[in-house]
Amino acid sequence: MEESYWKYCESLDSANFHLLMTQYGQDVWNLAFVLTKRYDLADDVTQDVFLNAYKAIGTFRGASSVKTWLLSITRNISINYLRSAFMRKVTLTEWITSKGTSPSA
Repeated sequence: MEESYWKYCESLDSANFHLLMTQYGQDVWNLAFVLTKRYDLADDVTQDVFLNAYKAIGTFRGASSVKTWLLSITRNISINYLRSAFMRKVTLTEWITSKGTSPSA
């Protein structure tokens, strides 16, 4: 499949996309789980990776393998998920303490 990446760039129909997901889906999910340490986030990240790959398949230059490209997308999306989760925690904590209520014992 690595030699024929242009086939995916030129005609990414549902059969080719299914082949792409079947071949690399487990690798993408494994990396997402290693980075997020949560099954549910790994599922969400994997879904977003393949959605982004589908939208951006035309930008794939072939300088790396398809697997490397997908795993770099996985890394970036996982980091974004972790950052947004951190921001939700910080924002919620700041909002609670700014209301003037003291924590219960």
